[in-house]
Amino acid sequence: SAGYRTGKVSYNGAGTDQIQIRDLKANSKYYIYFVLKGSYALPSAVMCYKFSTEDVVPPKLQANAQTSNDVQYSVASGTDGSITVDTYWGLYLSNTGGAHPAVLDEKIKTDTGTEMTILNAMKNDTFDRCASPEKKQEVWNVLTGGGASYASSQSGQKLNIVAGTTYVPVNNFINFDDLLLNNTYIFVVAAVNQQGGTPVFRSLQGIQRIDTSGPKIDSITTTGNIATDSRFYGTVTIRFDKELYMKYRDPAKGDQVPYKSQKTDAQSISGSCEVKPSDSQTIAILVSNMQLNSVITIIPRRDEGEMENWFVSKDGYAREAILALRLVETTDEAGKTTYQFVIDGGAYDGMTSETADS
Repeated sequence: SAGYRTGKVSYNGAGTDQIQIRDLKANSKYYIYFVLKGSYALPSAVMCYKFSTEDVVPPKLQANAQTSNDVQYSVASGTDGSITVDTYWGLYLSNTGGAHPAVLDEKIKTDTGTEMTILNAMKNDTFDRCASPEKKQEVWNVLTGGGASYASSQSGQKLNIVAGTTYVPVNNFINFDDLLLNNTYIFVVAAVNQQGGTPVFRSLQGIQRIDTSGPKIDSITTTGNIATDSRFYGTVTIRFDKELYMKYRDPAKGDQVPYKSQKTDAQSISGSCEVKPSDSQTIAILVSNMQLNSVITIIPRRDEGEMENWFVSKDGYAREAILALRLVETTDEAGKTTYQFVIDGGAYDGMTSETADS
């Protein structure tokens, strides 16, 4: 290297302008020489300006999971001035054996002398403080795709951080609908000052896609017929898309508990109903002496008055509406009459299934 650089820029009009010089060494003294030359005039006198560089200050970085189905990170300037920051993030399955980059399971020695995995060290600034520049660059290359063979969600984004800004948040960049239910993910994000320096990193673990919908009806099956007294006798079986739970009205009494049927969970003002024991996703009701267009309401009645009047998912999500079924008569094209319990409107969709077309 010659130890110097030259450059040429065009400048029109009176006033001031600025040029940007990149890739200078930190903590070094420089001399820069200027000379101006107009279209027809002789060059100006040479001017010299002396300046010194300092270490490039990395940005400040935070990452957190605000809710079950949301991840966000925030970036701030590490100096009093404005900076431009490049950020990259990766989302990986948390289980080992190739699901996430092996480098994240490597250990570094912390400033207290203990060893810690890189992934855990990224929970705060331990990795930023203690890792070598070479190791930081290796992890940065994984996130940016350089030399990485892992399938991950990668996204480079340039952020302009204005001086005085506390933190610039970035969110809604992961489509949680694309994630697998009942799987755990890890999230790693890195940011680097475009002026140079080493990147900083943060990690989050235990990221999950949570099903925030309550139990939906997969199917309603009705067997039985109208007897000579014009009353219906038979069984209606309701199958849900997930296991049923009950929720205490008073949160102080505990979280949701698995549904255990009671005979009186189904009631109607016409005829009689009795819930029969079944599996955790099914409610079977024995019906007798019931008129057409009668309605059955189904409420978890264990610890009467203690539970909410609707079924919830394992994670406690629900439509806060009582489930009701209505007995109707249908006639097919061949003239055959059948009797079927259907969903009686409200917050529940469809006739005999909420999931058939989803």
